Amino acid sequence: MKHGYLFRALVLLSLPLTSFIAPDWAPFTVDEQLQVLLPHPAEEVDMKKLTGRSIPNTRLLMTSDSVGVYQIMLVKMPPAQAANLARAESRESYYDGVVKGILDAQTDGVLLERATFPTSAGTGIEVKTRARHKGTGKLVVKYSRSLLANGVGYAFNFIPRDLADTAGISGNAQRRRFFDSIEIKPADKK
Repeated sequence: MKHGYLFRALVLLSLPLTSFIAPDWAPFTVDEQLQVLLPHPAEEVDMKKLTGRSIPNTRLLMTSDSVGVYQIMLVKMPPAQAANLARAESRESYYDGVVKGILDAQTDGVLLERATFPTSAGTGIEVKTRARHKGTGKLVVKYSRSLLANGVGYAFNFIPRDLADTAGISGNAQRRRFFDSIEIKPADKK
C-alpha cells in the first residue's frame, strides 16, 4: 500500500517535466513540390517589410525553436532562365553564384566546405562558412543548403541561437534533421 502512494506521488511530480519534452517534428509543405521537417510550422515573412522593397517571385518562410532559426527561401525563375538552369553547366554556375553571394553578404566570410547532396530533382549544394557575427563580432560557423528544382531556387538556412559557439557544433542534430529532411517530388510526379 505504501508503494502505491509513492508511485502516485512520483507520477504527479513528474507531470510538469513533460512540458520540457520537445514535440516531434512534423512535415511542412513548402510548395507543390517540396516539403521538409520542422519543429513548428513556418510562417511567411513579408519581403517588403524585411527589405524595404518588393522582390518578385520570392518567398521567405521561417520558424524557430529554443535551438535555432530555420529559414527557407524560394525564388521562382522565369521560364527561359529555368530552362537554361536545367543544363548541368548552368546549374553549376548558379551554385557558384550562390556561394559567392553568401560570402559577399558576410563580414570576413570564408568558405570552409562545399559539398553536394542528392535529391530526386538533381544535385544540391551544402555550404559551411565562417564569418563575423554582426551582433557579437565573434567568428561563427554557418551552414546552408541550396537546391535548384523544376524552375525554383531554394535556400535552406539554420541559424543556431548559441551565439558563443564559434566551432559550428551548436544545434548540429537539429540542423541535420532539417537539412536531411528535404524531400522534393521529381518533375514527372507533381
